[in-house]
Amino acid sequence: MSGTVHFGLVLSGPEAVAGVTAAELEPFDCLKVASDQLLEQENAARLRKVFPGRRILAGELAERPLCELAPEEGIKLRLDFVRRLEERCRQVKAAGAAAGTAPFDLARAAIDFDYRNRLLELLRCCCGVLQAVDFPLLLPWRVPSPPGGAASGACGDFLRSLPLARLGVLAEWHPHEPAFAALPDGGMNPIRFEARDVEIIYEPATGNRLTSRLLEARLERLLLPGRDLRVYFHAAGLADDGWAVEIAELSALVRQLRNEHKEWKKC
Repeated sequence: MSGTVHFGLVLSGPEAVAGVTAAELEPFDCLKVASDQLLEQENAARLRKVFPGRRILAGELAERPLCELAPEEGIKLRLDFVRRLEERCRQVKAAGAAAGTAPFDLARAAIDFDYRNRLLELLRCCCGVLQAVDFPLLLPWRVPSPPGGAASGACGDFLRSLPLARLGVLAEWHPHEPAFAALPDGGMNPIRFEARDVEIIYEPATGNRLTSRLLEARLERLLLPGRDLRVYFHAAGLADDGWAVEIAELSALVRQLRNEHKEWKKC
């Protein structure tokens, strides 16, 4: 029997964190919130009030440039990076996060052998910290790969080489890109066994909308027996009343998906 799909929301800015209501969050099982926002005491307290007892993923425990450059730095700077990561893990865990993300350059590591070895060495150090803190770390992986990036097979090879203790993959889907639509039926396979979390990134301001037809078949391909899948919608938080409209559309989509797949029940 396949696992359950849990639907969540990315609160992409301080206005969203400060303004989202309990009623708007009711259809969702989980949230992704930037770590710097989560560490604001007022924000953490508010999220505990309007989203009690549900899963929160802390985004970007370290900034992207730091994550991308750290593998190539000297030993002192790499150790400093690991110490800072440990501190941030402890902080966001205390603020209520169940896991965090760090945007290392996995796309480069899949095609640059030297960089890959350096990144693996750094991640092995990070795994010791994550084990000590008892805190999982998810590594974002873009689907589809950017132009000139690694093919899906190379992506899978790299992911399977990772030290897996306390490490996971956050698959970043860009479903309206032509390359996403062109992925073959097996296009999700390289990340199928590694990904338990998916972030769906889209641009409603350009007229793109999410539909059950666009998503459900690919989500089903990531489901494995007895294992749950968490799906975060990266809402843009449009100005004026756009946020409320977008949340209403996502809520309707989530209800439709659950109605069409009775096993995808709300927790």
